[in-house]
Amino acid sequence: MSALTSWAVLHGRKRIATPPEVFIAEVVSLVALRVTRAMPQALQASTCLVKGGLIYDANLDRLVYGLEALLAETDYDSWSGDDDDASRLTLTRAAAVKLAAVLAERDLGGEVTQGWLRAAEQDPMPEVRLARRQA
Repeated sequence: MSALTSWAVLHGRKRIATPPEVFIAEVVSLVALRVTRAMPQALQASTCLVKGGLIYDANLDRLVYGLEALLAETDYDSWSGDDDDASRLTLTRAAAVKLAAVLAERDLGGEVTQGWLRAAEQDPMPEVRLARRQA
């Protein structure tokens, strides 16, 4: 995913062509399907792709769907993952807040992005509370 992120950055600087839609769709699928092991990286890559204006239409809908599900699935009170997943929980929540902040800056994602931003304000973990500033 770091290669796709670098590609998106270079595309934004007008140095190379747009990444193929199939690569963008794959990253969005990781978020929409909530592939736990890839989640922090998929959210980070998605943030970069949104910043570059490379996620829109159906991919944007799927991305927002994944964010909405993640808000409930990563809630500390109802979280039921195992110890292996616990190490990624805060990273996932922080990356989701960053993505929500970037979407909100572009008036995308509606109530889902606002829900993440509200949740971040109350999050007990500083890396999640402060993630919006780092977006």
